[in-house]
Amino acid sequence: MCYNKSHKCDGFNDCNDGFDEYQCPMKNKCSLDDSFECEPNICVGMNNFCNGIRDCKNGKDEPRLCAIESVIVHLGFTFDHKSTLRLFWSGNRLNSKTSYHITVKNWDTKKPYLQRTQIGSRELFVPFSKTCIRVLVVVKLTQSSKGRSIQFLTSNQGNKEPTNMAFDLVINKISWSYPEQSCLPIVYFIFCYLNGQLVIKTSTFHNFLLLGNQVDRCSIASCPRNVFNRSCSSFSHIEVAYNRFRNYEEFVVSYTPVLLFIILCTIFIKRRLRFAIKNIQTFIRYLKCTLTRRKIMFKQETRHSMIGNS
Repeated sequence: MCYNKSHKCDGFNDCNDGFDEYQCPMKNKCSLDDSFECEPNICVGMNNFCNGIRDCKNGKDEPRLCAIESVIVHLGFTFDHKSTLRLFWSGNRLNSKTSYHITVKNWDTKKPYLQRTQIGSRELFVPFSKTCIRVLVVVKLTQSSKGRSIQFLTSNQGNKEPTNMAFDLVINKISWSYPEQSCLPIVYFIFCYLNGQLVIKTSTFHNFLLLGNQVDRCSIASCPRNVFNRSCSSFSHIEVAYNRFRNYEEFVVSYTPVLLFIILCTIFIKRRLRFAIKNIQTFIRYLKCTLTRRKIMFKQETRHSMIGNS
C-alpha cells in the first residue's frame, strides 16, 4: 500500500496515481489551501483552473478570462537531499512585473516554512533539510486566489544499497540494514547462489532472511514498494559459510519432544503389559489351585460314599 490508512481522503496525493484520493467527496476540498470553489461547498483543485478541462458543472473554472489574463500553468520542484528545495513555475502572459505569492507549508502540521512575495522571477530556492515531510507549495498571482499548487514528500532521492551485511552461522540467517531513514516502504530482493548457480530468488519486507538451502553467496537490493518512478538500488553482496548441519539440528530439536513422548509411551505400555501379565499369571495359578482343591474334594466325597454303601 502506498499510503497510511489515516491519510485516505485527506487531500494529499500520497500515491503517484492518486489512488488514496480517488472518489473522495469534493466538498472536503474546500477547506484546503489549494482548492478552487466552483460553488458554495463544492470545490476542485486549484490546478483545475484554466487547464482547458471543465471540472465545475457551472464552468466557473474555465472562464473566458483564461485566454487574456495572466495564468500560472505549471509548477515544479527539485529537492536536493539535506540541502535545498528549488521551486520553478511558468505560464501565460507572465512578465517581469508580475507579482507572485509563494507559500511552503508542512501538510500535516499546517505550519508554513515560508511565505513570501516576489516580483518577476519565476524561481525560488528554499533552504530545506528535513526529509520524510509531506509538503504543500502554493504559488498564486498576488492579490488573486488563482495559481498552481504541488504536493510532494521530501523523500531521499533513489534507493540506497543495503549495508551492515551479516551472516549468523548458528541459524543460517543473513541480515542487513538500510543506511538511512526511508520515507517510503521498502522491499528487498535477494538472490543467493551456490557455485555460481542461482539457488534462492525471493523478496521480503524484513531486513533478514533465513536460508533454507545451501548457498555460498547472496546479493541484496532495495526497491521502493508500490512506487514506480524510482529504480532499485545496486546490489550488496555477502559471502556465506552455510551450516549444513543446521537442518539436522533443527530436525533433532523439532522432533525430540515427539521422540521422548514415544519412548515414554513405550515404557508405560511395557510396564502396563508386565503388570497385566503378572495379573494373568496370578489368576491362572489361582484357577489351577481351585481346580486342584475341587478334584481332591471330589475324590474324597466319592470314597466316603463308596464306604457308606458297602
